[in-house]
Formats: sequence, structure tokens, C-alpha cells
Amino acid sequence: MKSWFQQNLVLLARQDAPLAERMRALSWPVPGVTAFDARNGQPSLTAVAQDGSDLPLHSEYDPGQEALRFLDARPMGQFDAYILSGFGLGYVAIEAAARLPKERWLGCLEANEGVFRAAMECMDLSPLLGRGRVRFFIGHDWIRYQGWLLAFLQSAGGLRLSVISAPSSLRLFPKFYADAATEVDSAVNHHRVALNTMLVLAAEIERNAIRNLSAVARSGGVLDYQGLFKGLPAVVCGAGPSLTAAIPLLRAAKGKAVLVAVDRALRPLLQGGVVPDFVVSVDMEEILLKLYEGFEIPREVVLVFDPDCYYGVPTSYAGPKVSYETYFEVSQWSRSFLGPRGYLEKNLSVGHAAYNFAALTGASPILLAGVDNAFPSVQTHAEGVVAVDGGKTEEQSYNWIEVPGVGGKPVRTSVVFGSFVTAFEVIVAQKGIPVVQTSEIGARIRGTEEMPLPAALERFLPATAEVAGRMGPVAGRTASFDAAAFEREAARVEQEATRVMELAESGLRRMRQAARLDSRNKIEAPEFDKHLAKAREIRVEVWRQELMASLLRRLLSRMSHDMKILLNESESLNPDDPERARKLVRQMEVFFQGHADAAAYFLGHFRPVREDLLKRPPSAPA
Repeated sequence: MKSWFQQNLVLLARQDAPLAERMRALSWPVPGVTAFDARNGQPSLTAVAQDGSDLPLHSEYDPGQEALRFLDARPMGQFDAYILSGFGLGYVAIEAAARLPKERWLGCLEANEGVFRAAMECMDLSPLLGRGRVRFFIGHDWIRYQGWLLAFLQSAGGLRLSVISAPSSLRLFPKFYADAATEVDSAVNHHRVALNTMLVLAAEIERNAIRNLSAVARSGGVLDYQGLFKGLPAVVCGAGPSLTAAIPLLRAAKGKAVLVAVDRALRPLLQGGVVPDFVVSVDMEEILLKLYEGFEIPREVVLVFDPDCYYGVPTSYAGPKVSYETYFEVSQWSRSFLGPRGYLEKNLSVGHAAYNFAALTGASPILLAGVDNAFPSVQTHAEGVVAVDGGKTEEQSYNWIEVPGVGGKPVRTSVVFGSFVTAFEVIVAQKGIPVVQTSEIGARIRGTEEMPLPAALERFLPATAEVAGRMGPVAGRTASFDAAAFEREAARVEQEATRVMELAESGLRRMRQAARLDSRNKIEAPEFDKHLAKAREIRVEVWRQELMASLLRRLLSRMSHDMKILLNESESLNPDDPERARKLVRQMEVFFQGHADAAAYFLGHFRPVREDLLKRPPSAPA
């Protein structure tokens, strides 16, 4: 049997270097996995199942034909992405890749590393490994699979996902494959939350990112706090119902543990006599201001704000402020004049951001108090939480689901909060910091230790109060601001945004003229083609405005979504269908209109920021 291992290894290393190294380290043959020639000469395979039996994964006569029959009996349909659950030697995956349009994504899941090593050895996997939109998950580490699945959906960019299960392979790790298929729904919900947030709130998010440049320039960076609290515990205070009972206990933690509160928890904590060290804000809408109004906030509470949060919050906050960099475009661009401030991932919610900040400070362990991610009581939140959302649980129009609760009993939650649980499980595994779930009524977060808060505080609180002493030298510090670099970048934004608007209007004029022509008419067809060709040239020129092509990406998320729908619709039509030409014109119109609107919106919000930072640089007196 010919060995394809080295060829496959080179191709795999280009796509997934860590997986390639794992396969390199796994010697062949692998115990419990037997490769042999089928009757027709193609490789076939048996493997030892969890029950100890020898399990044939492919036909011993014609495994290639078997894969063809399998897919013929199961129409693949029209989905954004596909996951093949049970890879085996890859026959089904190779045939599925051949049938899928090149823009569709294919994820290949194989729980048995030895089986995938056999495929690397016995099969020419270049049709898969050479395909751009294919990803592999090999193994049965549950938390790692969750992270892979979320990343796969993010790459695929869509919500329509189909799972193709290979029955024979599933018997090798039946529980893992069953759970993996179920987890797809949770991951899709997680992705839907993120995608819908982007589609619905893209304009608000980008407005905040631009408007917050002034506040970020006048704030410190999380880089100052990186590792600052190493050796001390932290308590992340959520706003779930269990926080009410936790507040009296948290008074003893002040100064001994780093207290990081989500914004909704600030008021009940202060009313209960607990002054947190930090309060975290990430949400994008104006209603967020209500969480800071109507009560006095002690000056020592540091606001940690996301660059995309509602800009009125950091603008009006009187105490010390800290922000951070993200991997989004405005944040990356502003680094040239704001300087490095340190990165922080917010994930899906303010609770995740608060946890990530606590982890960045080096604190360990991290105790979760009031982080319920469930609705086990009459009220959706703790007593005293400002009612910007929620209220009485029974009055909420959530899509209810059940998830495992602390102690193992099911608890009621929403689809969105179920996604929050998954996200917590992934980041807890990634950080590798001990985490204690102290809620006794909330959702179970796999990877955490479950312990009532009194026991956790008794076990982890140090004898001395060191938090304030460590914070003293950095609280209120302001990061650097390069006024000259900002002035250069501001001029470039003005120039490129104006150019994009001019080009987009020119492209729209061309498409309006093309829309009046019949592409099937021999007389009108040349004129139609002329306008289309010129519009394509203009589109390329729009893309050449490199700074705006980057900065407008989030604002154009709705445009990209609409263009994808139009593309899918046109692909389903026959080549000679006149509707295809109309769909093409419509795609170009959507492109140009989207860019015109986005550039005007960006510039409209950026000009006040430019004026503010040039007239009153952060180094000048307020």
C-alpha cells in the first residue's frame, strides 16, 4: 500500500500546523487501527471501538462506491457550511468536497486520532487539504471541540449548517459524536447572537468606536494592569439573582480580592456596601447610561470600557478610566496615534469581558458570583439592578431551554444565555486559570469548580489586604497620544472617505443606466456590458482606498450580507435567465450604495472627534 503521508503532511501544515505536528508525532501503524486493501484495491480500515469490538469503517469490497451511494442517498442541499461527523479514511469527505461549490465550507470531525493518521498514510487527501475552505477537528477533547466549532462557524460566516454523520465511524466514540452534533445548535445560536449583533447594531457599534477615540485617548490602558494582581484572587460579580445573597459576604473580600463588577451589578453592590475595584462596560446602546445614573459612584471605582461601548458612558464617567485594544479595524488603526494599550476580548457579553479582564490581571483563582446565566428565580436579575432589561422572569418572551445546572440538575435559561455558557466554557479552558462557580442556582460551566461562596472565600481569601496598594501607582494613569500622527491620519481619513463617496456615486450612475437596458437585446447588450465593465473598474478603485476599505468593514456588514443573498439567488438561476443580469446589476448597486452611505456615516462621526482632539489634546488641561 502506497504511503501518502509526507505529501499530506506538507499540505496539512499549510492549513493547520499544530494538527500536522500532532500527526507527525503519531507513529504508524497505530495500535487498534488496521488498514488493508479492499477487494477492488482501494484502502479500507477497521478500528477497535470503545466496547472492544473490531469495527469496519468502510466496505471491504469497494469503499469508494460505498461513499458515492451514501451521498447519493442524502441530498446535501443548500447550506453555508457542512460538518462531516466521522471522517474515517476520507472517502465521503473527498466526494462531498467535489460536490460542494468552492465558496461553501466543510468541517471534518474525527474523534479517533489513529483513524485520521491512517487516512494521512493511506489516502491521497490533496482534494481536501488543497481546498481553501475545509477545516479539521481531530480528537475528542470536548472543550477544544467547542472552541473549534465556534471558530469554524465564524470563518464560514453563515447560520445554515448541515451535519453529515457517517454511521460506522460514530460507533467508535458514540457519546462524543452525539454530544458534538447537539453542540452544533448551541454554537449556531452563539454565532447567531454575534452575527445579529453585527447586522443590527453595526452602525451603532461603529459610531461608538469612532466617538470613543476621544475618551480612549484620555484613559489608561489595560496593559498597566497586566499581571498586577498575580497571587491574589478575583471575584467577577455578575448581575444574576444569586448576587443578592452574595453581596453581604463580599464585604469581607474588599481589598483582599480584586472585585470586578459588570455594569448591571454596580448599583446593587454599592447599595449593599460593596465598592468594587472595577466596573466593566461593553454594551453599545444609549440605554446603558441608566446603569450609572441616580446614585453616587465612589471615585476609586475604575471604569474598564470597551472601545465599542456606548460613547456616552466613558464621556460622562467622573472616575478613572481604562480601555483596551481590540482586533477590529478602528482600534487597530488608532494604535498609530493612541499607542499600545493591551488587548482584551469581550466575547459575547459583559460577563465574559469582566472575566477576561480579571484573567489579564494575573489574579487566581477567579470566583464567579452572580454569574448565573440562567433564570432560576422570580426575577431575571439581582435585587437593585437598574431595569434596562429583564424584570419578572415569567413576563419575558425568551425562547426557553434547559441546561445542566450547578450540582447537575437542569435549570431554565434562554437560547442567548445558553450561548453565554458555551462561551464561558471555551474561554475558561483557553485561559487555564482555576475558576470557581459560586452560584448555587445557576448554570453549570464545565471546567469550573463548584463551591458555595462562603466556602470559597474562606478557602481563597488572603489574610492581608493588598489590592489598593497595588492599584495606587497605576490608577488614573493616562496612556500616550501622538497628536502629529493623529493629524496625519485624520487628513487621510477625510481624503479617502470623500473619494469613496465620489466613486460610489459614479458607480451608481452607471448601474442606473445599465438597469434601463436589456442585456439580451443585441442592440442594447454592448452598452449594458460597457456600463458593467466601467462599474467593475470603479469598484476596484473603491477597494484601492485601502484605509477606508478597512475602516468601513463593520459598517458594510449588512451590505455584505445582502450581496451574499443576491449571489446565492443568482447562482440558483440558469445562465441564460435574464434575471441573472438583473441580480448582477442589483449586486453592484448594493455595493456602491453601501460604500457611499458607510463613508458618509464614518466621516460624519469622525469630524467632531477630529476637532476635539486637535483643539484639546489629551495632554492639555481638561
